[in-house]
Amino acid sequence: AFTRDDRFRYALGIVFLLLAIFMLLSFISYLINWRTDQDFEWSRVFSGPEVKVENSGGKSGAWLGNLFINKWFGLASFLFPWILVVWAMSLYRIRLVKTWKAVRTSLILVILLSITMGMLFRDGGGILGSGPGGQHGYFLSQWLVASIGYVGSTFLLLVCYSALLLFSTNFLEW
Repeated sequence: AFTRDDRFRYALGIVFLLLAIFMLLSFISYLINWRTDQDFEWSRVFSGPEVKVENSGGKSGAWLGNLFINKWFGLASFLFPWILVVWAMSLYRIRLVKTWKAVRTSLILVILLSITMGMLFRDGGGILGSGPGGQHGYFLSQWLVASIGYVGSTFLLLVCYSALLLFSTNFLEW
């Protein structure tokens, strides 16, 4: 009964919206200050005020930006705040998009964009730590290229993007 209460839904929606804003600001700040934020000793995230970072989200924002953009999905991580906004709107019963379809499509797009950027930019010369595709995109793209070659990987990604377009939109009804 507690989870069906309107007050719980509204409170959770506020938490999702605030988390989305925090993530977005932390990610943008990480793009600007990634070199400084990477010099930060991650074991000292919960240290005193003498340890400083340049991220607008503070030490937690620097950690979050490094985790999502450097270690995980690169620039495709900017879709995660969108997912939180979609969930929050769903909790408020505002249906701008179909919730589960938008979440599913966004998560698939995160993976595909990460791999694509990893394939195109590789490690990006160390930009953003692991490049625009993050470590996930870089390593998966390297594995794909080693397995089926650059042309095969390109065709596989094109097939995946085409399938995503066909299954997530009413493309054939146009």
